[in-house]
Amino acid sequence: MASRTTRAQQSLPFSLRWQSAVGRTYSVFVSTNLTDGWSESPVAEIDGTGAEIEYVPPQGNASMFFKVTVRLSNNY
Repeated sequence: MASRTTRAQQSLPFSLRWQSAVGRTYSVFVSTNLTDGWSESPVAEIDGTGAEIEYVPPQGNASMFFKVTVRLSNNY
C-alpha cells in the first residue's frame, strides 16, 4: 500500500513510498492536470527489491498527481 505525506508535513520533501516485490518493475507517471492525462513516458522506473521503495519527485510549486504502475520485470 502506498503512503503519502500530509499538508502538515509539506515543509519536508514530498515522497511516495510502497512495499516492492522482487521481479516487478514500478513505473511512476505524473500529471499537473488530470484532464490532460498522464505523462507519455514514466518519470521513473524502479526495480523491486522486496524492500520499501521511496520516490522523491523534484520539488516545485505546481500541484502534481502521481500514478504508480507495476509489471513483471523483463528477467522474469
